Amino acid sequence: MTRWGLLMLVFVSASLFAQNDADAYRPMRYDARLTFVSEYTARQFASKEYVASRIHYMHNHGLYGFSVLVNMNQQLPFTIMPGTTTLVLPDSVKLVDRSQITNHAHTYVVDLPAALELRRRFARFEIAFGSQILVEKEEIVSTLVKELTSKVYYVDYEFASHRRSSLLGYGAMTSYWGPFAVTTGILPWRMIRMGNDSMHYALKNKLSGFLDVQYRYRSHSMTTRVGRDAWGGNVQLKYGALQVNNEYYRSLRPSDYQVWKLNLSYDLSGGFTLLAGYESTWYLAENFRSQNFRQWLNRHGDISSGKLTNQLPHKTVQIGLRYDLSGSRAADYVKMVNMKIFQTKVYTAKRAYYAYNPVGQMDVHNASDEHLSVVIHAEAGAWGEIFRSSSIDLAPHEIKSVPLFFYIPDQSVEQSGMVAQVKITGEVRGKHITLSSFPVTLYDIHSWDGDTWGLRYFIAPDEPEIQSFAKSNLLTIGTDSAYSDFHNKFHALKKFVTAVGKNLRYVSDPTTTFVNERVQYPSETLRQKSGDCEDLVAFMATNLMAIGHACAVVDIRPTLTENINIPTAKPGSIGHVFLLVDTSIPVNAVDQLGLSEFEYVARPDKTGRVTIWLPLETTVINGGFEHAHREGVRQYYDEVIQKNGVVHGTVHVYDF
Repeated sequence: MTRWGLLMLVFVSASLFAQNDADAYRPMRYDARLTFVSEYTARQFASKEYVASRIHYMHNHGLYGFSVLVNMNQQLPFTIMPGTTTLVLPDSVKLVDRSQITNHAHTYVVDLPAALELRRRFARFEIAFGSQILVEKEEIVSTLVKELTSKVYYVDYEFASHRRSSLLGYGAMTSYWGPFAVTTGILPWRMIRMGNDSMHYALKNKLSGFLDVQYRYRSHSMTTRVGRDAWGGNVQLKYGALQVNNEYYRSLRPSDYQVWKLNLSYDLSGGFTLLAGYESTWYLAENFRSQNFRQWLNRHGDISSGKLTNQLPHKTVQIGLRYDLSGSRAADYVKMVNMKIFQTKVYTAKRAYYAYNPVGQMDVHNASDEHLSVVIHAEAGAWGEIFRSSSIDLAPHEIKSVPLFFYIPDQSVEQSGMVAQVKITGEVRGKHITLSSFPVTLYDIHSWDGDTWGLRYFIAPDEPEIQSFAKSNLLTIGTDSAYSDFHNKFHALKKFVTAVGKNLRYVSDPTTTFVNERVQYPSETLRQKSGDCEDLVAFMATNLMAIGHACAVVDIRPTLTENINIPTAKPGSIGHVFLLVDTSIPVNAVDQLGLSEFEYVARPDKTGRVTIWLPLETTVINGGFEHAHREGVRQYYDEVIQKNGVVHGTVHVYDF
């Protein structure tokens, strides 16, 4: 008893020390949760399996908090068969009917109907005091021999009922040091007792302490516990909305009990959390017998969880639901402290780009003193929700950068160039709060921002209509056995380009502006058989890539002020694009093709091998390969070689 008195002295002294530092720290937390759990339990000494429930309400506000636990149908009934009963009969009395004498079982029922806990937070400490109501009832049966008349006796049974109620108290102090939390305290022990003190069966209350050490990393934690009778720990992991808690305890006595618990929780919408669990207690050396029941009474099981079954052999399956009433308050502590927007013009055609490249970045701050999880949402006009982040775990007072992506649906906008407001919200415990908003200009699926690199989103070699068209043209091309394989390959490429482009004609795009330009998809160009320069480049590149030829686009544009786009047009205009086609023929075989040094470009393919690439001017593709190749060579020589456009920044080459 002296050692636990010393422990209490240390506990009170540390609490007073924390009180002196209370004004240095004012945590801003608000938390209120209501939990309902039902459990199906099968255990020894129970005549049948039973279902019990409990309601738990936890409330924290500022520096103070409390919890209330109400148990329903949690009584533990025990049926105890007495030992051999010895009857002393008077002299000359004989036992007539032995079958009329039976041993009636004693019964013992213990219950924890309710519990209350109070908490107080200080600078680096938190203290908790709690109380539980313990109710014990028993019925003891005594066998007696009574005289009915002279020399006539009979056996009678007397039933004695006893009841005792107790108020149990416990306390704990938690000290926080960075990611570590150390908790020391005493388990529930009897403070006040009311009722019969001469019960045959009763929990013998002994003062017992414990020590917990917890390490927390974001939403994950690991805890070890050492007590007077047992040691163990638990590991808690969180994966998005799912939280897993695996707990194991073992008695310090080699032949005693082991406890294993697995609890799962999954966050639902609207502040609800689904709970499920399984727990089992078993004994190592032997089955739990009547003498173990006596030991359990004398040792008084760990009921800090509000349950009495911890040290009794049992198996329990739990299911429950928790509702977070504090979502509205907790959400108020999530703030956006900074935001950078990289894209204010959003093009539907580039939806694949926005899904992997952030359009912005925001810094989110948790202004509370507790761990919070937030999900960032973004909505934009008729598109609805275009972004939802995974669950972001924020430590107390942590600021975390969150990239903002756009997942644009496969649909066009009502009017290209319309301005929409992007609303950024944070979801905390089922409540949405507005963090920020910013305007963006939305463009339809045919709009192009003038960035030649972005033409890749209009090139679609896997479209069924294009695949059919390209391969049907490829089948009409024959080979000449008199020439080498490289020559046949080169000749087949020329015939394919001529066949695909013979019915195409160049038309200028009347919608082209210095701000926005429209591009046709290859299937549209195939049906219309016309297009401007980027339409024809996208169409020819799509068909060539459909039969296995890599392509690159040469972009010729003067250097202008930032944010001004030069629309593409026909050759000789201030902005233009044409095509480079990879023949897949190594450059050392150029002599077999009859090409001069100015009629091809030697450059590496995707594997790093240097191959022969052919310039093609697609605006004159209807004149056949020779005409398109001649015009492409002229432009490449003028802009790239003579004017050194790549070095001066007026020519850019993009591989697709």
